[in-house]
Amino acid sequence: MWRLGFKTPVNYDDIELYCGGMAHQWTFNHGKCGICGDPHEGPRANEAGGKYATGIISRYYHKDQIITVDVDLTTNHLGWFEFRLCPNNNVKKPATHECLNKYLLRLANGNGTRLYIGQKKGHFFTKLKLPAGLTCSQCVFQWKYHTGNTWGEGNKCVGMGCSDAQEEFYGCADIAILNKGAPIPSTIRPRTRRPHVSTSRSGHMKHSTSHRRPSTQSPRRSTSVPQKFKNCHAIGAWAGIYDNWCKDFCPKGSCPKNMCRCA
Repeated sequence: MWRLGFKTPVNYDDIELYCGGMAHQWTFNHGKCGICGDPHEGPRANEAGGKYATGIISRYYHKDQIITVDVDLTTNHLGWFEFRLCPNNNVKKPATHECLNKYLLRLANGNGTRLYIGQKKGHFFTKLKLPAGLTCSQCVFQWKYHTGNTWGEGNKCVGMGCSDAQEEFYGCADIAILNKGAPIPSTIRPRTRRPHVSTSRSGHMKHSTSHRRPSTQSPRRSTSVPQKFKNCHAIGAWAGIYDNWCKDFCPKGSCPKNMCRCA
């Protein structure tokens, strides 16, 4: 996010979210990896509680929306992409693979859940269906790149890409899904610059959640709330959905008056 102008900690290693490397993932950890590309055993700096997991909602969507994700692949390692969501609703609590696997996103064109990338490189603009009826104050959006350029045996074949043990890259972003017609909170409105999923020489994600912008209401000025106000909750269209967000961010001074109320 820092590469796109968000005021988040600078992470020059965000292009190395590949589970510690292929040998580390498959030999040492038997294929396991952190949900955002950190080594399975840690440290997990890109998950809740980690240095780079700020809890900032990078994009807002509406329920049942078809969204567009832009993956910028600078070097092709064959294989496929998958995208998942976890309705976590607590920026301080790490999401889990179990939660993410319940919400494997489907391609809007009807071709299943995997985007096979062939041999091209550059931008992959992909339309995805949000899970039917799902809303969340904080969903963890996960991008997974399972490459296919390592020789092996498995899946009824022998050759490059046959084995399950392939290099993998991951990336995460926090998003929110609102009820249809709900206005976008103005203080954390998406930037005008197009966000994208960008990958390095090895195919790592820098950021995700490029999308078709939902309709919004006119911006309202935010209210800075002193630290002494602790009892904060969401109001209006966000009542019961954004309570945790208001509790976390209002004491820090980010408190939209049309979204949160504190006492």
